[in-house]
Amino acid sequence: MFMNQQQNCVSPSPLHRGRGWGWVHFSHNLKIAFRNLLKYKFQTLVSVLALAVGMVTLAATHFVLIHFGNPAICDEPYFDRTYEMSFVKLHHEDIAPNPEDRSVAFNTQTIRILEDIHTALTSGGGMVGVEKLFYVDDQHGESQIIIEFPDSTEREMDMRHSFTMPEYLNFRGARSALTGEKIPVLNNDEAVLSETLAKFIFGDKNPVGNKIRYEYFSFEENRGVVDTYTVTDVVKTMSTNDVIGNWAFFCMRGSEHKAVERFYATKYEVLLLEGYTAKDLEQAANLRLQPLGLKAKVESMSDVISRRNGSVLLVRTIVYLISSMVLLTALVGFLKMQLQLFQMRRREVMLRIVHGASKWSLYGLFLTEVSLVLALALAVALVLMSWLVNFVEEHFRTMFDDLGWVVYGYNATILQVFCVVALLSAFIVWVALRRIRKSNTNLAAGLHRNAGHSLRNTMLGIQLVVSLVFLSGALAFTQFIGLVKDQKNIPENDDHYLECLAINPYNANDFVALKEYLQIPRKGIKRAIEHSRMHMSYKETEETPGAKEALGTDRFETYFLTDTAFFDFWQRPIKWFVPEDQRKECIVLNEALYTAFDSLGVIKNGTLSLHLGWNDVYEVWPVGGTFATLPYMHLNQHFSSHNLAIFRQNPYGVFGQFIIEPEEGKYLEVMQQLKDEMRRINPLPLRETVLNLRDTLTEELQALLNLQRGAWILSAICALICFMGIWSTIALDTRSRQKEVALRKVHGAKRKDIALLFGRLYLWLIGIATLVSAPLIILFNTLLKDWANSSMASSIAEQLSPILPILASLALTALIIILIVGHHIQQVLQVKPAEMIAKE
Repeated sequence: MFMNQQQNCVSPSPLHRGRGWGWVHFSHNLKIAFRNLLKYKFQTLVSVLALAVGMVTLAATHFVLIHFGNPAICDEPYFDRTYEMSFVKLHHEDIAPNPEDRSVAFNTQTIRILEDIHTALTSGGGMVGVEKLFYVDDQHGESQIIIEFPDSTEREMDMRHSFTMPEYLNFRGARSALTGEKIPVLNNDEAVLSETLAKFIFGDKNPVGNKIRYEYFSFEENRGVVDTYTVTDVVKTMSTNDVIGNWAFFCMRGSEHKAVERFYATKYEVLLLEGYTAKDLEQAANLRLQPLGLKAKVESMSDVISRRNGSVLLVRTIVYLISSMVLLTALVGFLKMQLQLFQMRRREVMLRIVHGASKWSLYGLFLTEVSLVLALALAVALVLMSWLVNFVEEHFRTMFDDLGWVVYGYNATILQVFCVVALLSAFIVWVALRRIRKSNTNLAAGLHRNAGHSLRNTMLGIQLVVSLVFLSGALAFTQFIGLVKDQKNIPENDDHYLECLAINPYNANDFVALKEYLQIPRKGIKRAIEHSRMHMSYKETEETPGAKEALGTDRFETYFLTDTAFFDFWQRPIKWFVPEDQRKECIVLNEALYTAFDSLGVIKNGTLSLHLGWNDVYEVWPVGGTFATLPYMHLNQHFSSHNLAIFRQNPYGVFGQFIIEPEEGKYLEVMQQLKDEMRRINPLPLRETVLNLRDTLTEELQALLNLQRGAWILSAICALICFMGIWSTIALDTRSRQKEVALRKVHGAKRKDIALLFGRLYLWLIGIATLVSAPLIILFNTLLKDWANSSMASSIAEQLSPILPILASLALTALIIILIVGHHIQQVLQVKPAEMIAKE
């Protein structure tokens, strides 16, 4: 048997090292590599899949996070001379907020830039030291736009847009997707489209030269106005953190001083001349603003970006770290397994050296085996990434379009990651070979165990740390989602809502056409419920001291209804305060919100005054009743979602949505019927408008659940690799030390002594891994708390604790390790000293 092993393993004889020896040598290495990989099929499969998942995870993470870089202006040579200037009232703490003050921006206490402010700052040639001054439109609208095509056809759509000063895009460093150059200064009748928006509207055709009609109602002129713009360029997709987003950009028209009145500008971006400082700008601005009761607040653009993006950069770093840890775990597991296999082949190495093998031929032998696994992992990674991209294209296209993201370059990222992994693997193989050669100076020495396991143990420790971090993170995230689910009024059995549809027409014309279609009874449709919703503000919440702070907001999502069918569908009867003849035009409130309003004194004389959204225009509505919280709606302390309903057709011209309840067993038929009708109404390639009702209502929760599934999958991968590594390590240790165990038993060693001999290492590793991973888990828990505080409710943050996830993950990991190590110790304890010594 020994001779057969020797015959199969040695390198080709020096007699064969003539012409063609290189191919013979390579094929020999390849054959041995295949043989060894097939011998350890399960370990090879796990290594390939783990490495592939690690590379895909890092590549996907990199793709997402490159969209959260610094704004383009950071690359401009004048960036260090740019500043942001906003305003505060003099002695602001002594002045009560005045809702009639037009200089105070809607829903905030930020000072708006009005004509008198702009005139004060720009009169007389402007402030000394200021090279350029831009006010920024803070209210990016979405209005109906009409696209005029060269063939005289038109397309009406809702388009996000922003009005910009002529030179602003150029100043911000925006680049053209067509030429790569900076966007030039715009003229009054010019418009620029984002890259994604241009592709959405025009496909592969060049949009330059096409006309866009923007129609709006001018309150200043009390009439409808139509402005026509010519598309002159396309803005390259930029960082999500930039103020330049996925919109259309229209150049501001008319007098600069008059134009500012139309926009919710609350700040200036200022470029100073060389030699001037922020203090110079602040002093010059304050001299001009003092008569208006204002003073300037100046901050460098670099500080503004650092402050706004500080959390983003922290999250980017953490996410990169987590993604890298997945790959690191897979790589460490793979290399550790290879190191163990190399150690088991010390006898083979010595035999090859005896037969004239050089260190380079041995290196080539081991490297071939490692390269084969890496090549398989790369192939699987490319396939997985292709599937992931197709999945994203199919299910998240709308979200990507809204963000302005373009999927590209993912295979190149995988190849870059692969190169780094390959280089690191080649280095580890070289280190392992040197250790084997140094510790085995002759054949006799090669037959004995190498006592140096520091590299192996370090890798094992890294795997344990990563596994604990991921497992604790998954448990913490599961705890977090459980608290989120508790805050939502989710029915115990919501199968009925799973069989209903939500239709969100793309524009007002589509809504009107669909409404006409649904007014006629349709086959399979039990009922169609129309509703509209907007975020609205109420005068009493703005004027009542402490109301906004107590409620967490002064804007509420408000439904506009014509009858009670909406509440009947949700099985939420209204508790009426007014007689039946007064219920056609009134407002009803969520019970919890009504209680909060009543305790704060917000409801005055039984009415609420709805803020129409411009200047000081309000409309008074009687409070007609209350209703219980609707299913799937937030149960949080901020009362910020789905709490009010007004009985009257939406008077503000905003088109609505429909809930469709199909007849029993007709869900798929009705869905297809409505999709066909929406395509007939608007055949252009728009985003999907016919959706499952429950999916639309639980979109946020589904996103969290998907993140939870991803966290558990990654945790399972890391844990599997780690436990496989422990299994193979303890298996090799117990197998190679059977003679030592036999001798210890002969000299009176007890079972606990043998158990400690093998288990002591893993006890140390668990302890050290816990100490290293605990700060990372606490940091992750802190991020979850910040997330809860910023986007949900502080009650969730108060209940989050890292103690339970740490203890649970530690207990689970320790239990599995004890079972693995205990199983192998039990096997080695079965060794009979007499038989083992007789073999020797």
